Amino acid sequence: MSERTPSTRSAETPASLRAGDLELVDRFRRFGDRQAFDSLVERHQGWVRGACARILRSDDLAQDATQDVFARALAHLDSWRGDNLPGWLKAIAVNCSLTIIDREKRWAPLEQAPETFDASPDPERLLVTARETETARALIARLPDKQRLVFVLKYVDGCSYDEIERMTGFTGKEVKSFLQNARRNFGNWWKTNNQ
Repeated sequence: MSERTPSTRSAETPASLRAGDLELVDRFRRFGDRQAFDSLVERHQGWVRGACARILRSDDLAQDATQDVFARALAHLDSWRGDNLPGWLKAIAVNCSLTIIDREKRWAPLEQAPETFDASPDPERLLVTARETETARALIARLPDKQRLVFVLKYVDGCSYDEIERMTGFTGKEVKSFLQNARRNFGNWWKTNNQ
C-alpha cells in the first residue's frame, strides 16, 4: 500500500506555518538576526509575489508590492502575534496591492500576471486545459475591480469569507454581494463563450 501525500497549496498561500518559520522569527526578534529574516523572505516570496500578481495583474507592480510586503513585515514583525505567518503575510500582500492600485489608478492587463512564482505546480490547475485557462483569465479580467478582487481571493487563492473581509476591509455583506455578482457575470460570459 503506497503512502499518500496530502495535497498542499504551497505554491499559493500555505495553510499553516512552515517548519522553522517560528524559529526564524524568534531569532530575528531576539537577536536582530537579519539572515533569519532573509530566510523568511526566501521561503515566502514566491507565493507572495504570485498573490500580488493575481490582484495587480502586472509582473512589475507585483514585484513592487512584494518588496513593500516584506518591508512592512520587517517593520512590524515584533507586533506579529505568533499565529499563522502566511496568513499575516497574505493580508499584508492584499493591502500593499490595494495601495498600489490606488496609487496607479489603473489595472494592468491580466495576461502579464504569472500563474505563480513558485516552482511547484498546483495539481488542480494542471487539469484545466490551456484554452480554458486563457478563457477564464480573460473573463476574470472583465470583472469590475471589487468583484475581480474577491473572486480571485475566493476561487484562485482559496480564502474564506472571513479572510477576505479582513484582507479587503469589505463587510461580510459586501463580500457576498461582490462574489454573487462576479459568479453571475463570470458564469454568463463563460456560457456565451462556450456555445
